[in-house]
Amino acid sequence: MRSFLGCVVLLGLIVSGEHAEAKGSGKPPASLIASVALGSDATLDTLKPFVDAIKPGTSPMLTGAMVRSQLASLVGARSLDGLDGSAAMYVLITDDGTTVGQVIVGKVKDEKALLDGAGTARVSTQRGWAVIGAKPIVDQVAGFAFASIAPAPTPTMPTATVYVPNALVRYRAKIASSRTSMITAMTASGGADLASMTTGYLDGLFSMLEDSDRLVVTLDATKDLGAFDLAFVPRARSRLAAFVAAQRPSDYALLARLPAAGAPVIAAGHLESGPYRQGMLDVMGQLYGRGGAKDIITAISAVMKASTGDFAMTMSMGAGKPMAMAQLFGVADRTRADKAIDAVLGSFKNGRTFESMNISTTIKTLPATTEHDGVTVKGYDVTYDLSKAPAASRASIQASFPTGTTTARVATFDRVGLLTMGTDTDAAIDAARGKAPQLGPTGALAEFLASSRAHKDSVLFAMDLNMVGKLPGGARMVMFTLGFADGSSHMRFTMPTSVIRSFAGQP
Repeated sequence: MRSFLGCVVLLGLIVSGEHAEAKGSGKPPASLIASVALGSDATLDTLKPFVDAIKPGTSPMLTGAMVRSQLASLVGARSLDGLDGSAAMYVLITDDGTTVGQVIVGKVKDEKALLDGAGTARVSTQRGWAVIGAKPIVDQVAGFAFASIAPAPTPTMPTATVYVPNALVRYRAKIASSRTSMITAMTASGGADLASMTTGYLDGLFSMLEDSDRLVVTLDATKDLGAFDLAFVPRARSRLAAFVAAQRPSDYALLARLPAAGAPVIAAGHLESGPYRQGMLDVMGQLYGRGGAKDIITAISAVMKASTGDFAMTMSMGAGKPMAMAQLFGVADRTRADKAIDAVLGSFKNGRTFESMNISTTIKTLPATTEHDGVTVKGYDVTYDLSKAPAASRASIQASFPTGTTTARVATFDRVGLLTMGTDTDAAIDAARGKAPQLGPTGALAEFLASSRAHKDSVLFAMDLNMVGKLPGGARMVMFTLGFADGSSHMRFTMPTSVIRSFAGQP
């Protein structure tokens, strides 16, 4: 009987594809660019309410058998019926500089069926797992797949992992070329000022990539919400690792002390600039024209140093409504904070004008202060000259600032700082002290806050897309969060399936 089975297996090797045993290695080979974890058949089943919410009737096509059929053709196999649908399945993507390829990794349920369906593909196995694909690619990645991919927990949602150092080696020239093209495009559309700001943002993002060992992208979906989580896993002792270590989850306590408002933009959290402080200040300086304004940036830096890192903000703008904003920020040292704020206001005592993207902005400190409930309120006027601005930019800014001018007011009290624009400052002070109606998050925002707290996030930003353009069905709130609780830098984008459906052109 044993001899007969041996002959059957040998025949399978001859007629159905190549087969080999492989030893494992935990280090990603240089050619491995990314891996995609599709999960098990049960994982795919959890996505069915989500895909049906976006396009009704789609879920019957999302089955393990159909996915395996599609993946088989990707690697030159006739079928992958020999794989175990109750275990995770993965696609590994490689680029060795001459060829881009893929292999499939899965747990073996029926080795004979797997070999019978292998076609021209090579099948390499170890401890009940298989790597299927073209022989050169299987040889490159099989050791890593068996050592690191196979033992990993079965993902509950589809996940893609980019091996950043390998990707940067392979695509650095293309990334640099894309960076140049984007800066050129920004120069053409918005002038040197916009190009300078774009350069700062792109360089910051590239710095994060340089400091990352992996970039992990995870889909998290229910019938009502869809989320994409981008996690930058830092290299040890990198600037990104130091930045992540400096963060802590936020309780969003200041958000509840803002005035009651139906503001379409909400931001709150706790953030430490850490090793990125100077980079953040440099980008901020671009708001005051090329080269920035050193005295202003120095004073703003002093305000940051006197603050706790906690903040909360509501803002209304767009759709023909004047811009209105109220922001609270935690103050660690009120004396230092007041001194730094006075330094900022002193820079604008006689008025200063900055040119950016063909828009002239003049900031001038108000000569007098006001008092409310024992709190001294200072302020400044902001005036926009749009005569040189493109028509589209002019219309957008005029919608938010119909008179071309707005007044900002600032105060510190009770271990917080307050900044308002177009908002009743006295009412904001009363709200912060619990003497006036406060913001009570409800509906989508309350759900977002609960989700963000569950993920132990540090920062939350939520926006109703109707602020920038009407969508069918009323409010369309989307959320962006930053989180660092597990030692990685997470950027998470969450939106209702109704919004995704609108973007996909579905009613």
